[in-house]
Amino acid sequence: MGAESIEICTDSELMARQLAGVYKVKSNNLKPFFDEAVSLLRKFSDVSISHVIREHNKRADELANLAVKSHKNNNLANGQFQQESSSDRAPDAPAQFEMEF
Repeated sequence: MGAESIEICTDSELMARQLAGVYKVKSNNLKPFFDEAVSLLRKFSDVSISHVIREHNKRADELANLAVKSHKNNNLANGQFQQESSSDRAPDAPAQFEMEF
């Protein structure tokens, strides 16, 4: 890839904990995406995952919501939309996780 390190900042505490190996991915629908993400992360020698509180990341949250809305609208137009199940909210966690593969 060219890069040796990656820093991931996310407002999804659950995703940060899953990628760091603190939580398991329970959803069978998400497992293939998780496996692919971990496979890609293993290509880096240094991986840092930080949880950013949404209130401190308003612009990124706005952009993410626009992307989700656009994706849903495109899928509705193509008849491909399926309702996703809600996930459990993760308890309080440290702000940053370091990963070793």
